[in-house]
Amino acid sequence: MRFGWLADQRLPWLDLSRRAVEVERLGYDSIWLSDHLFDENNRWLLDCWTTIASLMSVVPRAEIGTLVAANTLRNPAVTAHMARTLAQIGSGRFVLGMGAGGSPEEHQVIGVRFPDLAERAARLDEACHVIRTAISGPAEDFTGRYYGIEGCGTTVNGGTIPLLVGGASRSVLKVAARHADRWTIWATPQQAGDHREELAKYCDDAGRSIRDIRCGAIVMIIPTHLPSRFASATWPAVMGGEATSMRAQVKRYSEAGIGELIVCEYAVAPNHQAEALHWFAEYVAEYRADTSTDSAQ
Repeated sequence: MRFGWLADQRLPWLDLSRRAVEVERLGYDSIWLSDHLFDENNRWLLDCWTTIASLMSVVPRAEIGTLVAANTLRNPAVTAHMARTLAQIGSGRFVLGMGAGGSPEEHQVIGVRFPDLAERAARLDEACHVIRTAISGPAEDFTGRYYGIEGCGTTVNGGTIPLLVGGASRSVLKVAARHADRWTIWATPQQAGDHREELAKYCDDAGRSIRDIRCGAIVMIIPTHLPSRFASATWPAVMGGEATSMRAQVKRYSEAGIGELIVCEYAVAPNHQAEALHWFAEYVAEYRADTSTDSAQ
């Protein structure tokens, strides 16, 4: 099991960068940023792309990626160009997470049309093909219904950039089955397992194996001993409790086929959020020690 942090982009840059440095020091494997423009109170968030570029210079070990980039906000050839740049800045640690786009309000604010899910999934499917071609080649021309690209395939650092697809709708799961190296959703262990089984069926249809895709889940951590700022019911999945309870929850994710658990802490009161990440990091260290001992036996 790998563990990551979904950054709170409400934080000013200096605070976010310091927290990211601390998160890596605590042993988290990855750091993720969303492609949202503003929060639930209409306050502008730090941009994920420029923030990731800056984080790459202060966080030397952890993977850093988008979770997820809204495909409808930019042409996929432009997305591929930015991804190539971040892959070089981060020496291969960048992960490109893509989604169909999920916020009609954000599209309205910037004057971009928000199609229905069927069209957004079709656009995402074409976008993944364009991005694969632009990033890792071979150079070829592609003309789809929504996007096109003329032969400009290249190789990034002798390889490619991991492509993550996020989403649980049937149409997006089919896109993930065709294109994704990784797949992640907000989900409880039961929900994650159910959607992973559905994804496995679509992988079979696409001539792939679910074992080729690293599956992940996002969960809000709300430690019971810390004050929270939102109710637990606000989030699709929540983890809390003491070590025994945490072990059981992570075990359920693992049994559901989840290999990466990405946590966020912004439901905790602001002056206790760093403490929440430390609390979870202590559990991660204990979990890894336990599983290492089990493997040795």
